Amino acid sequence: MAKSGALLVAALLAGALVLGCGDGRAVGPFDAGVVDAPAGDGETPTGDAAAAADATPAADAPACVPDACGVCGGDNPHCLIGDTTLTLTGSPGTSGDLTVRVFYPAYATGTDAAPSPGAFPLAVFGHGYQQSYQDYRYAWENLVPRGFIVALHDRLSSDLTIDIDEYALDLGFIVARVRALGAEPTSPLFGHVAAGAAILGHSTGGGASFNAAADAAAGQGPLPTTIVALAPLGNLTGSPIYGTSPITAAAAVTVPTLILGGGEDCLCPVPAHGQLLYDALPAGTTRYRATLTRGDHCGFSDRDGPGLAKCEAGEAAMCFYAQGPTMTVAEQNQLAMTLVAPWLEHYLQQRPAAWGALQAALGS
Repeated sequence: MAKSGALLVAALLAGALVLGCGDGRAVGPFDAGVVDAPAGDGETPTGDAAAAADATPAADAPACVPDACGVCGGDNPHCLIGDTTLTLTGSPGTSGDLTVRVFYPAYATGTDAAPSPGAFPLAVFGHGYQQSYQDYRYAWENLVPRGFIVALHDRLSSDLTIDIDEYALDLGFIVARVRALGAEPTSPLFGHVAAGAAILGHSTGGGASFNAAADAAAGQGPLPTTIVALAPLGNLTGSPIYGTSPITAAAAVTVPTLILGGGEDCLCPVPAHGQLLYDALPAGTTRYRATLTRGDHCGFSDRDGPGLAKCEAGEAAMCFYAQGPTMTVAEQNQLAMTLVAPWLEHYLQQRPAAWGALQAALGS
């Protein structure tokens, strides 16, 4: 991309940023805190904590979880990934068709493969600005083998301006429709969609997850069990994203919330976005914020995603080509999943060891 194009993308993505490129720290993968964890929910508020050791995540696929996807070993060492494409209509956020890609646990890989026995929690993922579902392959490749259904849509991939309220309505609509398909005998997902659901998102999609949860709290759409926001957009000022500020929406979010950010993020720097979202959550909401100190904005996209190069060009321009040291995209993908996966296992699958795995990841 030419330099002028990179600057345009950067301006559109970032809008009026009030802070520069990260804080220069490169001492370890995480800087995190837990607050306001209600008694009896399994979490222990620990205050702020920092990990000084650098960590290189394992490149191997996640181990099969026997009670999620059947018996391990033999011809099924991992839960395989089936996929199907849904064309949905009737979303209050979309006037036309909404195309949704759904990835689910299966005993065979491929389109419309038979799902594995059992019902699996749903994770609906909202993509970032000028990105598509293909930019988050790492997310479904990590989560589906752990017993989750992952649904992503592409309606806004090429839009230069986005109504974040419409985007949020789409996310809530997908949760409702996929759940409904789990109860329809003619659906390939019949009997395979569990009650629990999460809304996840990156960048604009991360901001929209707050709006979707606020909509649900007001009775518009199904209430997710939890939300997860990766480098979320919070401040809309000067950006091509318009509508209700996710920071305003956060004040109505009552479900457990995980916010991940990158210490070298120049598009949605944590102090101007993720931190403000975290601070805006009600005092009684279980919330967790973690910063990957050598992470950046685009590292929450897949290393092979078609939108990565455009995102990186925009981020480089916003960093004035002087970004601090960062981990590789593959490392950031895997480190993000070491937090996201146990968070979802804790809240959606009620796995006894999941919260300990999250704490262990932060201490590694």
